[in-house]
Amino acid sequence: MWAESLAALILVSLYVRSTYTSGEDHVIKVLRIICSIFFVVDYLVKLYSAPVRLYYFVSFTGIVDLISTFPFFLILSPWKEDNAIPQLVLLLRFLRIIPRLVSVVLAGNTIGQQIFQLTVYTFGVGCMDEYGKSRAVEKHTCYSGKVQVFIMAGLLQWVERKATPLDVQKENNCGPHGCLTFYHAIYFIIVTISTVGYGDITMHSDWGRAVTLFTILIALLILPVQINNIMELASRRPYGGKFAVQKVVGSRFVIVSGNLSYRTVQDFLSEFYHPSHDKDMPAFPLRVVIMAPYKPSFEMKTLLANYKGRVEFIEGTPLKESDLDRVGAKVASAVFLMADRQAVNPDAEDAAQFVRTLTVHRHCGPKVRVIVEMLKPENEDSAILDDAENVIEIICPEAIRFQLLACSCHVKGLPTFLTNLFKSGLAVSSLGSESWMQQYSNGLKQEVFPVILPSCFYTEGFIFEEVAEVIYRKHQVILFGLDILMEDMSRDIVLYPRGRQISSSDVGLVIAEDLWAAEEVSKFGREVPFLRSMQKLSSCRSSNGKFYQIQDSELLEEVKKRRLIQITRSLDTNETDFSISTSSDHSMGKSSCGGSGSLIRSGYRSGHQSKIQNIISASHDQIQSLDSSLIDTDIPVGTKKHIFSLEEAIDIAMSWPPSQKWDKPEPPVLERNANVIMENLSNRTMSVVNLNTPHILLCIQGKWPVNIFYLISHLRMPSMPNPPVVILHPRELGSSDWGCVGMFEDVYFIKGSPLYELDLLRAGVMQAERVIILAQRCREEETNDENEPSATTVASYDINNILIAATVERLLHPTRDRIVVELQQEAQIHNLRPKFHMSKGRFDSEIYARNRDADYMFSPSYIEGKGFSPTALNFLLYATFFNRNTLNIVKKFLSGGVNLMSTENNQSFLEKLDQHPIPKGYAGRTFMELFLDVLRDDNILVLGLHRPAGTFNSIVSYVYTNPQPAEILVAGDLMFVIHA
Repeated sequence: MWAESLAALILVSLYVRSTYTSGEDHVIKVLRIICSIFFVVDYLVKLYSAPVRLYYFVSFTGIVDLISTFPFFLILSPWKEDNAIPQLVLLLRFLRIIPRLVSVVLAGNTIGQQIFQLTVYTFGVGCMDEYGKSRAVEKHTCYSGKVQVFIMAGLLQWVERKATPLDVQKENNCGPHGCLTFYHAIYFIIVTISTVGYGDITMHSDWGRAVTLFTILIALLILPVQINNIMELASRRPYGGKFAVQKVVGSRFVIVSGNLSYRTVQDFLSEFYHPSHDKDMPAFPLRVVIMAPYKPSFEMKTLLANYKGRVEFIEGTPLKESDLDRVGAKVASAVFLMADRQAVNPDAEDAAQFVRTLTVHRHCGPKVRVIVEMLKPENEDSAILDDAENVIEIICPEAIRFQLLACSCHVKGLPTFLTNLFKSGLAVSSLGSESWMQQYSNGLKQEVFPVILPSCFYTEGFIFEEVAEVIYRKHQVILFGLDILMEDMSRDIVLYPRGRQISSSDVGLVIAEDLWAAEEVSKFGREVPFLRSMQKLSSCRSSNGKFYQIQDSELLEEVKKRRLIQITRSLDTNETDFSISTSSDHSMGKSSCGGSGSLIRSGYRSGHQSKIQNIISASHDQIQSLDSSLIDTDIPVGTKKHIFSLEEAIDIAMSWPPSQKWDKPEPPVLERNANVIMENLSNRTMSVVNLNTPHILLCIQGKWPVNIFYLISHLRMPSMPNPPVVILHPRELGSSDWGCVGMFEDVYFIKGSPLYELDLLRAGVMQAERVIILAQRCREEETNDENEPSATTVASYDINNILIAATVERLLHPTRDRIVVELQQEAQIHNLRPKFHMSKGRFDSEIYARNRDADYMFSPSYIEGKGFSPTALNFLLYATFFNRNTLNIVKKFLSGGVNLMSTENNQSFLEKLDQHPIPKGYAGRTFMELFLDVLRDDNILVLGLHRPAGTFNSIVSYVYTNPQPAEILVAGDLMFVIHA
């Protein structure tokens, strides 16, 4: 934009100069030709690269750019000798300067700035929207129906110069440049439209008088309207105006409201407008309206200024329909309702969210998505929303938080791996010699995208594993799941549906570097021109381990041949395989993947492979027993158990511990069984931990977490290892606290503070296989009623956890990789050891200015998965807008589950995210070899690596998502996998 603004300014200046001189020297002519050629090339490049070329061609920007190219052709035409070239066209290039001028000088949304912009516009040197409301101007949105002083002055000067008779020019002693200079023309226009009319300058031609009359008529139409707008702006309250919905007709806008803090808005906007989501912004702008019941602070205004007119702030509340009308809620793409994550009373905050939700839904109707944040997981399925349509989407990051912590006890680096898949983060320039950091940065770019699978996959009858292999070899994109259409016409997410034949209704879920890479998957197998055929090649590995290129059709044929070979071998050994599978079925129950083989196929098995086989088999048995227990409750249907009275049924439902342990006990149950619960607490309270097996130690320094039930219940899922859990907490517990965790087996309590080494030793920190330090809520019941807790209060809570982490590391030295630390403020992760400083100059300046705190993603503690902040889970909200299945995908990653889809022999299989060491003998080989071998032979889909400390001189272990195909594996690498 700066280059074209400079070129336009040069040509406009040359035009103004030409009105004072009769000729121009050679240098001026060359300069004009160079600038004209620049505009021709600039227009052609913009037209070629526009996402929607027709949209750009007919847009105001495209028309101005096209007109800017005319002087180039006129300069080369024979008219130039006749001095008949309409040089006025050059002046239209001034419109290219206005967007840059306004973005630097006039940008802003305060009342004073809007009045100033409106005043400037009234005199024709600014741009307005089509309804007369002033705003910061963007290049592609400047409205073309308004008269510019510069344009009218140039037109008037040119007309007077060309239309004034020679005798009149001689009578008035006019020079060779005419009777009216450009400066005099501007002066005359402003004096005329302001109704001053000094009369010191008059027109000498009929065409000049006609232009003057036209200018006066336009001024009579515009001035009353603009003066009324200025008075309206001056009289209304700040940020209390109306959002002009018409400015985004043909595009999209969303509304963000609820309990909004600066940090919430900063996180939301920085990810919402990240370049990875910005592909279609020029053609289909996505705008955001922030609606909050207060005036924006100076910090908030500075933040919004970074988005150059895309974000507007309106003072209002979603509880008032008049305010919803002002922001155009009925035609919004979505309405986000944010909760106060630090509310003293989560139940009261969730109740307020329900009221906001119902008000917005009633006002907007079923066509507008309402994405609502809740604080307590049990409120996700509230009966209040039973009659609401599916457009209301409830998201509870707190539930995901505790599931993530539970899974991180067994999967190293999981918080980092999962967060990076959905959170875009900062863009980084080359990291030079720090190759381990470059690997992490490359993995950070990987995100989850839905893709339309090419028709060749389902017309040729390919199954999921074959498609995953083809897509990876062709695009280095990992296909890890499908969004499938169920029999009841609903859709569901399935991770690694092994053996499923691809259907035309299936939508692929891939891990790709960006949206462009994901879209390339949908183009696989298409016919391309010969000149591009060399680009559509796939990487393949030869027998010597080197990579060569293969075309799409050859790749498909290769996969088909391998399938035929496997079918032939299966037919030749069908009888043997049948006997083996039959005996296996009798000894193990249902097979995880049908009769064609187990998780590790027949043949040589390493110790690692056998270990995986045993783990999966055990997990299946546990899952099946879990399903039976869920069906066989104390009040079954169709069994010999009978309930003889309503009182007996209520007694069973109100008992503790409950027979069904996967639902959080209701407060009446805890209150009724208070004595039983306190007795259980007394029996589970220990002075010193003395357990036979390693345990998980939970360190809680602050208030007892209201949702800790979801952490303990996930640690007790049959599909996961169930080690003992020891809770270290400095306060006495009540029945409502312990009643939600004491119902599970092998959960113990020690009263003490994790700040002290002695209490940590009493809690068995030396024997713990994992230490989780839970974050303290930023508000206690005794805090004041301010909108947000003070920074000092929040920091003090985080400092406690940092101190606890340092103490635990001192005791565990040198095995410090057993800790997960929660911190409320993401920026505080930098204070965990070890420390690593990255200069801000390495980050993309525009993205960094929008969210400076996002550099925590390059802190060593975060990179290795030790430091974690619950606020990082905000991605669940904004990512849901771009991909409705975000929450479902995350839940599948964390919880897994039994998938009852039809596969081989119609048997169920287990889908889950897990972690295993790389198989023996793979150190020194490439990641592509690992990916393809374990996919073909072991039915394991590899998503990334957790690399050990010291790899490429790294100071910590680190997460590497979707590594480069030629990346060399090292001993100690752990695989993030999905197995079936």
